[in-house]
Amino acid sequence: MRSDRSPKSRSGGGRARAAAAGAGRPGVQPSLQFLVVIGLLFALPIFFTPGQLVEEFEFTKVTLLVTGALVLAAWWIAAESSRATSAGFAKWARLLPDRIASAMRRDPLGAAVALFALSAAASTVVSVRPALSLFGAPQSHAGLRTLVALAAVFYASRSLASNPVWIRRVAQAAGAGAAVATAYALIQIARLDPIQWHRQSAFEGAIRAGSTVGHANTLSAYLTMCLPLIVWLASRGGSRAARVAWLTLAASSLFVIAVSLSRGAWLGVLAVAVAAFLLALASTQRLKRSWLATAFATGIVVVLFPLLTPMRGPFLDRARQLTDLSAPTSRTRVELWRAGIRMVEDHPALGVGVDAYLAAFPRYRTSRLTELEWGGTPAKAHSDAIQILATQGILGGLAALAIVLFAARAVWRVARRGSPEARGAAVAAGAALVGYAVPSLVGFATVAT
Repeated sequence: MRSDRSPKSRSGGGRARAAAAGAGRPGVQPSLQFLVVIGLLFALPIFFTPGQLVEEFEFTKVTLLVTGALVLAAWWIAAESSRATSAGFAKWARLLPDRIASAMRRDPLGAAVALFALSAAASTVVSVRPALSLFGAPQSHAGLRTLVALAAVFYASRSLASNPVWIRRVAQAAGAGAAVATAYALIQIARLDPIQWHRQSAFEGAIRAGSTVGHANTLSAYLTMCLPLIVWLASRGGSRAARVAWLTLAASSLFVIAVSLSRGAWLGVLAVAVAAFLLALASTQRLKRSWLATAFATGIVVVLFPLLTPMRGPFLDRARQLTDLSAPTSRTRVELWRAGIRMVEDHPALGVGVDAYLAAFPRYRTSRLTELEWGGTPAKAHSDAIQILATQGILGGLAALAIVLFAARAVWRVARRGSPEARGAAVAAGAALVGYAVPSLVGFATVAT
């Protein structure tokens, strides 16, 4: 991209960069982007209105997300309007394609996110129900509107990533949200919840805490993703009190994950541990034996603690179902996956439409699934990989794969070649991404995660 040499243009761009770089520095006013993104990272997991299950929670969370995205969009429009006024509209329009191409070359991960959003837009146009794909199914609200809002938050966060303290602020916001969600989950587990719920998720009579995200599976997936960030914050704590506080949160979160009875989250925790260990080895960081021993001992005690509680029976039965494909929930998910694969076969290019699994499903319902679920119509394939292929086709699947590969490459490069502080952050961020991906392969993500 050719540089705009006008003094006004340099001044406007300099102010924008200074605002982004200054966020989080002592004595410097945080930028609007900084405040909105950090606010959303903290508030989305904990903002809710009392309802029945996860579908009632999503409407308020999506409303908050879209509101934040609109604020970011307004900021971007104002910045681009100022740039166009300074340079002249004709010159701004002439340079815009070069700027976009240059940004895509510099940031292949951002380009992959843009491709995913474009594939979602195309899938919405050809959807079996375009209006549903635009706004999302009533249970999930995961339509094009939500996807574009999430992309806006991604790009805003990406613009702040050059600030060395940004990843720490992200981890702190996520950790604070996890603290609120974990505290409320512990209240529910202790049967001290002041809110009267109409219906709650249960397994063999044991109530599964949904906390502020509405369902135990979603809660445990969120905490699994936050866990490596919390442990990293504990390792970087400036005082003993801070380290103890973060470690207490990590142990409490792990306990909530254990008693959530979510098999996907359990697998996610194992994957997080493996990913963190491998990335730590790749980063050539010296692992303190005391930290490893403490983490291992704490993990074992916390995971086994449910065996000493009334959750012992459901906990052991759920553990046996990890490899039992004959369990009712396992059989249901296999049927949903098969239905999603058949959707891909019938709509290979662009899928049935963003979040239109619900609308397309009736023609793919089998008698076996009817026996298991009776008249229920699922809104999700219970596997994000199959869900993306079914609703956005091969184009969306390739874009999603590109996001995974470019994110993994970025984490690996920083873990191998970054500064000591950056390498530690890369280990935590990479493990967090694994903690997000693994539960999503046998479940589905929500706005909170």
